Amino acid sequence: LQSMSADQLERILAPKVMGAWNLHCLTQALELDFFVLFSSAAGLLGSPGQANHATANAFLDGLARHRQQRGLPAVSLDWGAWSTVGSALKYQQQRSLKSLSGVGLIEPDEGLTQLDAVWNSGASQIGIVPIDWPIFLSQSAFKSQPLFNTVVSQLQTEPSQTVSLKQTAQANFASTLAATPLEQRKDVLDAFVCEQVCQILGFDDDELDRGTGFFDLG
Repeated sequence: LQSMSADQLERILAPKVMGAWNLHCLTQALELDFFVLFSSAAGLLGSPGQANHATANAFLDGLARHRQQRGLPAVSLDWGAWSTVGSALKYQQQRSLKSLSGVGLIEPDEGLTQLDAVWNSGASQIGIVPIDWPIFLSQSAFKSQPLFNTVVSQLQTEPSQTVSLKQTAQANFASTLAATPLEQRKDVLDAFVCEQVCQILGFDDDELDRGTGFFDLG
């Protein structure tokens, strides 16, 4: 958020925040059966380079809780990326979601099945995201989040043969670097670091400006 201008923030916040709030205000006197908000898993997990998008969806989740506290129907669905449709597909095709290891795509038939199952759940917020938990929680940024405490505890008490992909990747790169001739190691290390930055910030390989500081890149 600190790297974004007010215009960048407002431009992405406005459609979801103002759209949802207007619908909330205009329907309070109506006897609605449902008030369904399509949020995003970005509000739960974060989204590299898209803090404004994550914030907009977190507002929808908060609005659903606000409505339920006032006795009004509401549910906010935090969708993951769908496999063949939706705006998140573009980012998946560009490998922008690659840094979220263990997070899968929702097949349309399965997504519709899940949608049908949550209409009458009574919860104000439901995340619908295919996640391979051992792989996902091998990333320290998520393992330490209170949101996943229950899952972490379950994994610690259940036997697992899953090897941390992160640790494996680090070991493989260390081996590769050690086997690289000394005069070539700088280029290999440079390429590896740039690859990691692109994954974290959601850039294509040819989009990274190597003359810009990391924090200025977003």
